[in-house]
Amino acid sequence: RRAPSLQLSGRHYRVEGATTLAPAQNKVPLLVGVNGKTALAHAARHADIVAPTMLGRTLADGQRHEPRWEPSRLDDTMEWIRSAAGERWPSLETHALVQSVVVTDDRLGAAEALARRIATPVPDILETPFVCLGTHEEMAAHLVACRARWGICYFTVRDLDAFAPVMPLVRAADEGR
Repeated sequence: RRAPSLQLSGRHYRVEGATTLAPAQNKVPLLVGVNGKTALAHAARHADIVAPTMLGRTLADGQRHEPRWEPSRLDDTMEWIRSAAGERWPSLETHALVQSVVVTDDRLGAAEALARRIATPVPDILETPFVCLGTHEEMAAHLVACRARWGICYFTVRDLDAFAPVMPLVRAADEGR
C-alpha cells in the first residue's frame, strides 16, 4: 500500500509529489527496559513490552552494572510488574536482554568462569534468563524454562551467530507443547 502523495515545504526545503509506503502495522510497540519499582510500574502502565534489566548499582568503570540475577528477585519483580499493570497484564509482554551467549559442552564450567568475572553465584547464572550457556539444545531448554517460569515473551541476544541454531530448537519446543 502506498500513502497519499506528500507536498511539504519549509524555509530550507520543499518536497513535492513524494510517496511513501504505508506502515506495515498500525502501531509500533513500545519496549521499555528499566529497573527499580517506580520505573517498572510506569512501564507496566504505559509500555507494550517491559524489559526488567535486573541490574544494580553502576560499577566504578561507569559502564558496567552489578547484576542482580537472583531467581527469587526476578520472581518478585515479575509479580511487581503484574500488579502494577493491573488490567493491562494479559496484553503486556515481557523481554530479557541476554547479556552473554556461550556455546560450550561444559555449561557448569562456563557458569563458574562467568561467576568469577561478575561476582554472581553459579546457581543464579544457571537460572537467569539474562545468560545462555551450554549446547544449543541446553540453551533452548533454558529459554523455554525461563519463559514458563517468568512469562518472558522476547529474548534479545548480543551474539546472533552463536545463538542462531537455538531459534529452531525453541520453535520446535513451542510446536511440541
